[in-house]
Amino acid sequence: MVKAGAFDRFGPSRKGLLSLVDEGLRLAQLARKERASGQRSFFGVEELVPELPVGEDEFPHGELLKFERELLGLYISGHPLDEHEARLKAAGVVPLAQAEGARGSFRVAGRVKASKVISTNGGRMAFLTLEDKTGEREVVVRDRLYESSPGWFSKDVLLLLTVRWGERNGARRLYAEEAEPLEDLPAAPPARYLVEIPAELVDQPLLDRLAAALADHPGPVPVQVRLWDGTRALVVAAGRRYAVRPGPELRHQLEGLGPGIRVDWE
Repeated sequence: MVKAGAFDRFGPSRKGLLSLVDEGLRLAQLARKERASGQRSFFGVEELVPELPVGEDEFPHGELLKFERELLGLYISGHPLDEHEARLKAAGVVPLAQAEGARGSFRVAGRVKASKVISTNGGRMAFLTLEDKTGEREVVVRDRLYESSPGWFSKDVLLLLTVRWGERNGARRLYAEEAEPLEDLPAAPPARYLVEIPAELVDQPLLDRLAAALADHPGPVPVQVRLWDGTRALVVAAGRRYAVRPGPELRHQLEGLGPGIRVDWE
């Protein structure tokens, strides 16, 4: 009950109350022994139970939420994603409840509710149950991505995943393409998205394809185009309507416009 927050309204911290459990049990056992033996205090009444000081230190908020989930099956005082809300919005995360209608590569985020790891010819892969505020989905992590950082795909880890719909054994599933712990996300979105293009490639058809690619990924990050000829460079700021939401699909699309084209953000 203490771990789940049943006594939060009375003020003492959960950590402070839990630290007194052993001492409370000891005093209760001593009182039972005295009653059983008929012992009384010097004045013929039972001695008062001493008042124990409760420490003010508290568990980290994430640990409190974990207690609630384990003991009650739901979160009471918040959600693990609350503190990451601004960064998730900047990253263009799709709520899991809306993932069914997403196309191409897109981002989801949540807590790993469960993780099943199996061995394959290529190594190990994982089947995650990912949970956010709107629901949960299974996400398949193939061997190459899993083996790159196996600790990321454990229960209770908060993850940002770039995923894509795919087919496996006749069933439609989400497959992870990229992964990153939420704690590693930058505190703010990048200030600019830079597209570097060799000057000799520039013509009207290329600029039209560039504009179309940017327009397909609208977002909050302004775009700059850097034209260079090996010795000199010209940087042009794209209009506000071409601001983008960075992601692997946009990067792949832009770098595929021509040889030597690179993208970066800062």
